Amino acid sequence: MEDNLQTEMDSQSKGFDKITLKTKKDNWFVLSGFKKTDIVYLKTYVGESSINHLYLKYPTNRKTEYDEMVSVMSKSFKSGDLNNSH
Repeated sequence: MEDNLQTEMDSQSKGFDKITLKTKKDNWFVLSGFKKTDIVYLKTYVGESSINHLYLKYPTNRKTEYDEMVSVMSKSFKSGDLNNSH
């Protein structure tokens, strides 16, 4: 599973111009950073048969407005059953 997690993290990293936050745990990772003039936040759970993403993108000039919402959504985002394909 560790190989799948790292492979997915590496693959998703390519969608960023600059990564400012990178966190990896047992079956999930978070990437946050910039793509052009937008902030991108990605939380991903990787399982045996499924991968679930929370992908948020918003303008840099609205960072203060969005940061709290992103935090709430990230904390409430759960993996679901990753042993079954969707």
